[in-house]
Amino acid sequence: MDFAQSFLFELNKCRLNPEQYTYKVLAHMKFIKQDNTNTKFINYMYKRDGEANIMLNKGKEAFEKCIEILHNTQPLEPLELKSELTIKVPDDKELWTDIEFLKRKCNEKKEEYNTIQENAFHFDIGSSNPEVSLIMQLVDDTSFRGIRTSNLLSKEFKYIGIDNQMFDNISCSYFYLASNI
Repeated sequence: MDFAQSFLFELNKCRLNPEQYTYKVLAHMKFIKQDNTNTKFINYMYKRDGEANIMLNKGKEAFEKCIEILHNTQPLEPLELKSELTIKVPDDKELWTDIEFLKRKCNEKKEEYNTIQENAFHFDIGSSNPEVSLIMQLVDDTSFRGIRTSNLLSKEFKYIGIDNQMFDNISCSYFYLASNI
């Protein structure tokens, strides 16, 4: 399976049985390490052999919050992978997180499929492992806390487009969710 299919497989396991998926999130907590390299505030790192280190804000607290959300989430319908919803990760790494570029790409996708009523976009930089990428988005220990979790666990979304690229041992993934096409 490629990245998109593997990510979708993991995401649908979570959507179909959120309660059971809490055990996967719990198993990933062992990779959280305190990182004191920044003296202004405590940082945490998700450190796993063979994977890029991923900076976290709240560490275990965010993982525990994710577990609580999954405990309280009812089973959901699986998402369907739609290649036409894929937004390609650009070769230029400077564009990976460029907000104006990303807004333009999302608007182009919405215009291309003018039937889309609800849509959401997020990206993940760090892990080329689909399961780790999903866990990081579910835990959502970033400055955008809560948005990615609620999007992935939304009953409104039925379809997803996924792209993943590796450049210089750094992985970037784009996820575009839609209610209809």
